Amino acid sequence: MAQDLYQTPARKLDKFVFDVLQPDSTFLRQAGQAIDTICEFLKTNCFADRPPPRIKVDRIVKGGSLGKGTSLKGGSDADLVVFLDCFKGYNDQETNRAGIIQEIRRMLEKCQQQWHFEVIIETSRWPNPRVLSFQMRSKTTVNESIDFDMLPAYNALQHVTYFSSDHTQLRCRLINCYSRGGEFSTCFTELQRDFVVERCTKLKSLIRLVKYWYKESLPPKYALELLSVYAWERGSRDRAFKMAEGFRTVLELIRQYKKLCIYWTINYDFEDELVAGFLNKQLRKPRPIILDPADPMGIVGEGSRWDLLAREAEHCCHQQCCMDLYGVSVQPWDVLVSAASPQCLIVSED
Repeated sequence: MAQDLYQTPARKLDKFVFDVLQPDSTFLRQAGQAIDTICEFLKTNCFADRPPPRIKVDRIVKGGSLGKGTSLKGGSDADLVVFLDCFKGYNDQETNRAGIIQEIRRMLEKCQQQWHFEVIIETSRWPNPRVLSFQMRSKTTVNESIDFDMLPAYNALQHVTYFSSDHTQLRCRLINCYSRGGEFSTCFTELQRDFVVERCTKLKSLIRLVKYWYKESLPPKYALELLSVYAWERGSRDRAFKMAEGFRTVLELIRQYKKLCIYWTINYDFEDELVAGFLNKQLRKPRPIILDPADPMGIVGEGSRWDLLAREAEHCCHQQCCMDLYGVSVQPWDVLVSAASPQCLIVSED
């Protein structure tokens, strides 16, 4: 765990985020150059030698921490969601994505000779992978690399406007072909990104702090991002909040993971009968429940080892980063366990 964080006084957490966690301009520039190189490859070269009709890249969306503005210093990761015109629906994406990933891999290996980067491609162990993972490593500069996750996706939001019945129809089609939770969450990457990117700068700093605190892979970092947003929405909404109080509130939510049931009615709601019925089934599942605000199919962190996370949260609450000048524990915000909110709440399993 992050011992340097545990030894940092609560009053100095803002400085800790700025000095240790905030990416510098050099990192952001390098990441931007690598992303531009890959995007140009996808648009112009990737499918150029295929017979007509050639696959067209509708658009590319930068997701993950870099896209949301919550990346950590040295955490050179970029998620690129590639929306392709060859996918005509959700099931089409699931059926044909493996072939598309194989084609992208082939062209990456062919085109990398033209770049100042060496491409190291990870071999997937899944028969129908969702993602192509690879690293771009500089041929001239030591220890300069960017890790990529590239995900081909159906352009579900192409003709959907925010204030439109199209959104409800989109969710209904998704429910009708529902197989596994979050299977098609890549189709809503923009909504996931915008949910975080529009938040205030200090809340993004809190997200960085929480992600740095627990670096393990389970539960996913997206779950911790959503918990941080929820803590701030329900407990503060102050753009100049005290970092230690925000951090302590997230830890408190994690400690109560067996009661967590959080959702947002931003991109979906209970007005349509089919959507409402599905949401009610989702919300009756075992806790913790954190519904993806972009995709009601996805319970973020489902099946993860929340018990290990809660144990570490309990330990962290007794470290210097959660103590004031007099050695007294910093108090979390008043986020009610039985909050009756139409958008997000924590309730008991009963």
